[in-house]
Amino acid sequence: MALTFASPACDGGSSPSQGPSTAGSDLANLGTSISDLGGGEFGRKSGGSSTTTDGPEDASAEEGGRTGHLGETTDVTAPKTFEGLPLLTWEAMRLPDDRLDDLLDSLIYPDEYTEEEARFPDHLTALDGERIAVRGYMIPVTWEEGAVTQLMLVGDLLACCFGIAPEPDQWVDCHMMEDGADYFIQVPVVIKGVLHIKGIADEAGYSAGCYVFEAESLVRTDWD
Repeated sequence: MALTFASPACDGGSSPSQGPSTAGSDLANLGTSISDLGGGEFGRKSGGSSTTTDGPEDASAEEGGRTGHLGETTDVTAPKTFEGLPLLTWEAMRLPDDRLDDLLDSLIYPDEYTEEEARFPDHLTALDGERIAVRGYMIPVTWEEGAVTQLMLVGDLLACCFGIAPEPDQWVDCHMMEDGADYFIQVPVVIKGVLHIKGIADEAGYSAGCYVFEAESLVRTDWD
């Protein structure tokens, strides 16, 4: 049974007083819901749409890089921080195209892959289990007393509002550790917490994602 997403993601309204009746944290069901969102299988897509914004004052990136989600560049080594924490960008989350399937599947079926085949890029493994910050758009998954307790964080408004399924390495399964968070519609937010590289499988056993976040706080950003 798939989780039900809150539908009024783009109407500018307020969050509902009660969340979906199928609320839960089953990652397999969550993966199925995200696949249903796009009406097809996950996979690397070429091109795509982006929203260009500037980063925080303490974020920097080399000039000349390809613009990606939220005005990012492909320079994953450029230092980026938010309130003293590493700011993990969506470009930095992208896994190598030629290893994408193996890396994702190795999290679900680790016995079928060698250590080398299952090794994530160093800049990601260095952040596994660490406190970091991530910026993106909210897709609420579960609610409790009007607050969002579990959400998908995505880097593209198309995925947020228009039903385009995000790629497996381009969304984060966020679980709020405290009393939940307010729902901010169509505006970027920054979530702080602990990142885990962890397999998320759908009901058929296929990999649907690889990033799980123990979120300690969520704030709206005012970066223009």
